[in-house]
Amino acid sequence: MMNKINNKLFYIIVILIIIVLAVFYFTKNNFDIVNNTEQGLFLEVNMSEEARKDFEDRRDKNLSDLELFPGNYTSYLDLGNIERELGNATQAIEYFKQASELIPTNSTPWLNIGNVYYRLAMYDETIASFEVARSLSDTYYLVYFNLAKVYKAQDYNNTQRVMDIFEEGIVKTNNDYQLIYFYSSYLREMANNEKALEYLQLFVEHAPEQEMKDLVNLEIEEVRGLLGQ
Repeated sequence: MMNKINNKLFYIIVILIIIVLAVFYFTKNNFDIVNNTEQGLFLEVNMSEEARKDFEDRRDKNLSDLELFPGNYTSYLDLGNIERELGNATQAIEYFKQASELIPTNSTPWLNIGNVYYRLAMYDETIASFEVARSLSDTYYLVYFNLAKVYKAQDYNNTQRVMDIFEEGIVKTNNDYQLIYFYSSYLREMANNEKALEYLQLFVEHAPEQEMKDLVNLEIEEVRGLLGQ
C-alpha cells in the first residue's frame, strides 16, 4: 500500500515538474519575442569603427539638414541608406517610407525597402515592396531584376517563375540591355544554354557600346561551343 502511494506521489511530482518547465519555456520564449519586437529588426554588419563613424557623421548632417528643410526627400533617402549600412533595418525602412511619402511616384524607396527585407530573408515582405515599386515604375529594369532575385531565393527550383518575370521585364523595358544580360546570366547558371544564346544575341543587338558587344560576342562563342555549334 505504501509503495503504491509513493509511486503515485512520484508520478505527481514528475508531472508537476514537467508543467513548471513547460510554463517557464513558454514564458521565456514569449518574453524573447516581445524583446525582439521592441528592439526592431537588425541586419548583420561588419565594418570598421572608422567607417561606422563616417556613417554616423553623415547621419547627423542629414538630421541637421532636415531641421532646416523638413521635406527634403534626398535626406530621408540617404538616412535610410545609412541606417541600413549600420544594420538598423527597422529605422531604415521607416526613413525610406518617409521618403516615399514626399515623392509618392518614385519607386526607389520601395526598391530600397524590399532590399532591406531581402537581406532579412523576409521574402513575402520583399515581394510586396517590389510589387509597389513595379506599380510605380513598370518600365524600370531594376524592378524586374529585383523580383527575379527574390523569386530565385524563395524557390530556387521554380525556374519558370524567374524566367517569366525576366521576360515580362524585357518586354516592358523595351529590351533594356542590362536586364537582358542579367537574364542571360541566369539562364547560363541554370544550364539553359540554348535560351541563353538567344538572349546574348539580343544583348548584342541592343547594347549601346561596341566594347560591350565585343565582350559578349566572346561569351556567345563560348556558349556555342557548349552547344556543339
